Amino acid sequence: MPDFITNPTDLNLNERDEILQFIGRPPSVFLRFGIMAMSIVVILLLTMNYWIKYPDVVTAKVVLMTENLPIHVFAQAGGRVSDILIKNYEIVK
Repeated sequence: MPDFITNPTDLNLNERDEILQFIGRPPSVFLRFGIMAMSIVVILLLTMNYWIKYPDVVTAKVVLMTENLPIHVFAQAGGRVSDILIKNYEIVK
C-alpha cells in the first residue's frame, strides 16, 4: 500500500518515480488516440454546423381543429372607458 502524504510540506518531487506515483500513470497510446479522434469529430461537427445552413422559416398550410366550436360573446352594455384608475405596471387585485 503506498504511503499517503498528509502534510503538503512533505511533498518533494525530485525523481521521476515520485512524480509518476503522485500523478499516476500517463495515458496509453490507445487512450490518447481515442481522445484525439473524439476531438477531431467534435471539431468537424462544429465546422459543419457553421457551413450547413438550415432554413429559418418553413412555409406550410395548417388547419386548426377543435372539439368545442367557438362561440360569440357580446357585451351586456356598450360605452367607452372614461377613467383609468391604475398606473402602468401596478398590480391589480
